[in-house]
Parts: sequence; structure tokens; C-alpha cells
Amino acid sequence: MEDKERKEGEIEERKAVQNASTLEECLELVKHLEEEKLALEKENAELLNKYLRKLADFDNFHKRMKREMAEFQEFALADFIARLLEVIDNFERALQGYSEENPESFYQGVLLIYKQLKELLRKEGVEELKSTGVFDPNFHQAVDKEEREDIEEVRIAEVLQKGYLMKGRLLRPALVKVYVPKEVKANGDNGGD
Repeated sequence: MEDKERKEGEIEERKAVQNASTLEECLELVKHLEEEKLALEKENAELLNKYLRKLADFDNFHKRMKREMAEFQEFALADFIARLLEVIDNFERALQGYSEENPESFYQGVLLIYKQLKELLRKEGVEELKSTGVFDPNFHQAVDKEEREDIEEVRIAEVLQKGYLMKGRLLRPALVKVYVPKEVKANGDNGGD
């Protein structure tokens, strides 16, 4: 809109110069054009200054966000680590209080610490992966297998190491031994001579 008005103004000024009959009118027109030029230069300088300030503000914002993100990453685990240190303190107390005369008490203490650690992980969204029934390669890693004739699909035989999810995402797959259907040999060959 401003460009259109500006062009119309320029056309009017050219007409005015062409129609100026006296030197006095021409000088007044030149003075008017110089004033307008100064006003436009001033407006341009103000806009450039405003742009440079906004650019500097954005640059400062970007630097601040990077710094805050780095600080957040550095201390994101601080609360979890502080709670984990409580578990370590309890392990140290259990180890200091161990006596051969009362191993059951020691076992019960370690069991309580184990439960404390499991609860701490549960609060962080970590849960044990249920690893029974059908083998799922998205959640299980087969490390051993046994062929069986009485099954039709790969099934979990034994969990060798538990798997875990964190907030619904796989944190660690379960290491399992699986039963696999026994393969039927082609051409009636069942491996015997």
C-alpha cells in the first residue's frame, strides 16, 4: 500500500516540476523533496536500528536457550541420582552390619534394599517386561534355542535376563531361551541312513 502511495506521490511531484512556472516554485519543490528524503532516511535508519536490536535479542535468546539446555542436561538426573544414593547408603549399612551368626537378617535387609531400588525405578517409569508365551523379537533376544515337536510357533522357554520398558518404550530386551518348532526334512529324509 505504501509503495503505491509513494509512486503516486512521485508522479505528482514530477507533474509539479513540469508545471512549476517560476524559480521560486522549483526551489520550494526541491526543499520539499529534500525534507521528504531526510524523513525517509531517518525512517530507514530507525527501521534498521530496530531490526538490528531484534536480531541481537534473538541471538541472545538463542545463546540463553543453549546454555539452559546444557544446564538442564547436566543436572537432569540429579534428583534421580540423589534418590539412588539413598539405596547405596542402605547397601553400605547392610554390608557393615553383616554377621555370620545372623545371615537371615542380612538377607532380609538386602531384600528390602532390592524392593527400594525396584520402587525407585518404578517411579521413574521403568517396568519389568513380561516375557512369557510367544517370542516377540521386538522385546526379546533369543540367545539359545531348543527344537520341539509339540509346538507350532516360537515360544519362550526360559528368561535368562529380564527385559525392561521405560514409559512404554523398550529400555533393554529380555534375553531368552526359546522353543522352536522342529523342522521337517524334505523328501522324507529325517536325518537317518
